[in-house]
Amino acid sequence: MTSTGSKIEARRRVRERQNAAAAARRKLEEQNTEDVAVLLVAVARMAEAREAGRAALQRLKDRGMSLAGVAELGALSTAQLAVFKSGGPESNGAGAP
Repeated sequence: MTSTGSKIEARRRVRERQNAAAAARRKLEEQNTEDVAVLLVAVARMAEAREAGRAALQRLKDRGMSLAGVAELGALSTAQLAVFKSGGPESNGAGAP
């Protein structure tokens, strides 16, 4: 009877370890899901902001402002404005997964 009792106890300990490991995996998966959701929202907002900036920059250019002039007026560098230039990698899908 001792071996039967020790097998039962051994199985119980194994189940406890398996349950603890499964709970840890579930927690990790929930954290990953939450972080990916935050990332997806951030990417969508960046895309919207980039499109709004691109449209604003185009309107400024249509009114005759140069990129350098826009940069000076906004206290920005031309490199910061380059993100919004039409024809960049973001506008043709090259930056998209």
